[in-house]
Amino acid sequence: MTLIYNDAEHPVRVLLDPGSTIPVMSITQARQWKLPLIRRAVPRLIQAFNATADDLGGRYYTNRLVLRHQEDHFSRLNFELSTMDDQCDIILPQWWLQQHQPAGFFGDAGKITFSSSYC
Repeated sequence: MTLIYNDAEHPVRVLLDPGSTIPVMSITQARQWKLPLIRRAVPRLIQAFNATADDLGGRYYTNRLVLRHQEDHFSRLNFELSTMDDQCDIILPQWWLQQHQPAGFFGDAGKITFSSSYC
C-alpha cells in the first residue's frame, strides 16, 4: 500500500487487524513524512489489546490522507497517531476490512487483493 500526501508517495507496511476499531499510524513515521499533526485539547483514550492505556495515543491525529490499496483504488482516512512497533506503519481496523474485503493472505504477501464491490 502507499500513502499519498502533498504529491509524495510513501510505501507503507500495513497490519490488517480485525481486532482494531480505528485506523492508527506510527507517530514516528508521520513525523518522518512531515505530515501535519493535529493535537487534541483533551486526549481520547486508546487502549492496547491487553486493555492498557496508550499514553501517547489519542493526543494527535491526522487530517484525511489518501491510502492507495491497489493500483486504482484509494481510501481517504483520518489516522490516530501512536507509538507502534517498528515493523508496521499503519493499522487498518475491522470496519475497513469489511468494506474492502482483502483476500489472498496465504499466497505471496505482495498479491493481496481487494475484491469487494465497494472497490
